[in-house]
Amino acid sequence: MTGYAGLAGTAMLLNRKKNELEGRFSKPFLERTAKLGAEGGGERAGAVALKNGAECVFEVGEDGVFAGLWTFACYLERGIRADIRRIPIKQETIEIANHLDVNPYEISGKGAYLISAKPDRKEIIINGLMQNKINAVCIGELNDGNDRVLLNGSSRRFLTPVSRIEDEKKLRETQKNQRGVN
Repeated sequence: MTGYAGLAGTAMLLNRKKNELEGRFSKPFLERTAKLGAEGGGERAGAVALKNGAECVFEVGEDGVFAGLWTFACYLERGIRADIRRIPIKQETIEIANHLDVNPYEISGKGAYLISAKPDRKEIIINGLMQNKINAVCIGELNDGNDRVLLNGSSRRFLTPVSRIEDEKKLRETQKNQRGVN
């Protein structure tokens, strides 16, 4: 993974909840947080990863890193095991998300990328990204199963599809039912 979990979402929360956050956090903290959006490498990360032998590069997206992992595994038709402790995340994101009672792994991760590669290319890709001043870390591995597993120490849980997608499906069903469409 390149970039940071929830960094784009942190910037959005900072803009939307500015008054509330100013009442809780210091001005220097908020100013420093506002500058974080430039970190992570963005689209350049994908180009560098591909140049160094990546098989697939996938932007985390609006729904956060958990949804990104789920979708990435679905797209590749593979199982995935990821370690939450290895997912890069800024302390500022954690603090703002905690204050606003949102999950930092479920807010926009645009600009962060998930990358798949053969095991013998992993270090080459990470080194290539780091040489280009793009943070990169191996957060897990793909496998031949269907399970999408998130590890946290000795505990494990299964990732689930993005709830917003499920909510949109339910909304469409409700709208169909209200119009009498079967």
